[in-house]
Amino acid sequence: MRSLSTTGFLRYLGGAIIASAVFVALYLFFVRTLHGQTMDQLAYDGSIFGRRSVTVVTQQVLDQVPTVSVVAGAVITGIITAVRRDLRTLVVAIVVAFGAVVTTQVLKDMLLTRPDLRVDGYAGNSFPSGHTTVAAASALAVFLVSSPRTRWLAALLGSAFAAVAGVSTLANGWHRPSDVIAGLLVVAVWGCAGGIALGGWGAS
Repeated sequence: MRSLSTTGFLRYLGGAIIASAVFVALYLFFVRTLHGQTMDQLAYDGSIFGRRSVTVVTQQVLDQVPTVSVVAGAVITGIITAVRRDLRTLVVAIVVAFGAVVTTQVLKDMLLTRPDLRVDGYAGNSFPSGHTTVAAASALAVFLVSSPRTRWLAALLGSAFAAVAGVSTLANGWHRPSDVIAGLLVVAVWGCAGGIALGGWGAS
């Protein structure tokens, strides 16, 4: 096992900084400005019209996405860990996934606010999306515990699942587009932190 190189560390650190900067930019524009709130609300209103064509069955499926993501992520992560017998990576995966979810909830419920700029729609703060964060964090945990040879598949399937979960929050009218992107960025930051931790341990 090789430890994380300086180049690898800088890449992860740079990724975390970039993701954080984009997160801040999204918040300052889409939540704190009139133009941003208006654009976000227009996209949200558009999803309302599209929702009229969603069947009851499809709606029920979308409602289950957050729960399914947690259960599926936990089961798959457990199976892979049992096969690979890599408890250190499992610990990092759990900490990273849990950290991302907690970060989103703290940011949304305690730190970030949405000023009333007289834009019609839900006035409360929903930035970032907790549902999207949970789905993406579950996918990230599976990715981290996967073997290097299968991580490309875990990344592909995990990204697709996180995207579906994000779209489902829009289809259900739970979140605005910026909320979903912000949730993914929170997970990205924690993913970079997980990469640094695993690299420092020399994990595969």
